[in-house]
Amino acid sequence: MFGKCEIKVRGGFEETLKVVLPLALMQLVYAANSIWDRFLLSQRGCAPLQASLSATMVSVMFVCLISATVGYTSVYVAQLHGAGKGRDAVRAFAQGVWLSIFSIPVLVALVFAAFALVDFAAHAPDVAAGEKAYIAIYVPGGFFMILNGVLGGLLTGQGRTGWVSACGIVGVLVNIAVNPVFISGWGPIPAMGNAGAAIAGVISLAS
Repeated sequence: MFGKCEIKVRGGFEETLKVVLPLALMQLVYAANSIWDRFLLSQRGCAPLQASLSATMVSVMFVCLISATVGYTSVYVAQLHGAGKGRDAVRAFAQGVWLSIFSIPVLVALVFAAFALVDFAAHAPDVAAGEKAYIAIYVPGGFFMILNGVLGGLLTGQGRTGWVSACGIVGVLVNIAVNPVFISGWGPIPAMGNAGAAIAGVISLAS
């Protein structure tokens, strides 16, 4: 009574790996970079190392409140690109860029919220000073993380994750190179500890 119904599904295990593996590699490089960060800060003493963990967690938490929302650009780009609506996909991407720009004053305001959280934690004075030095630089600089999420979303939505991974790895390599300069000092650049780690992190996000 019913004829045969054949459903053809695009993709498969190999195509999934092709999309996922570059992103997994990028996360592995990020992990190695975190170890390098902590190692350099540990050479400055216990307080900078202690401050780095909590300051990084607080900074990323506040930045990701916006980044995770704006990052949905990739979902809309993927849906519209797959439906053959290229112009609408570009429009979704443009809206993500505008949201990134509008996030700048929000990030500046979140610095004070992060400071209040540090004060509430009542850590040792030298640890709290390191935390605030990191947060004051990294949270506003999180604009580049948010913008990168939008730019990466445009490529990820088209399945071009290799480019996303390559750009992320380049940023990490830049961070690895400039970290010792800003954390430990070099030539006319003084040692800045946690503040230097934040500066290096923002430079890597912007590169």
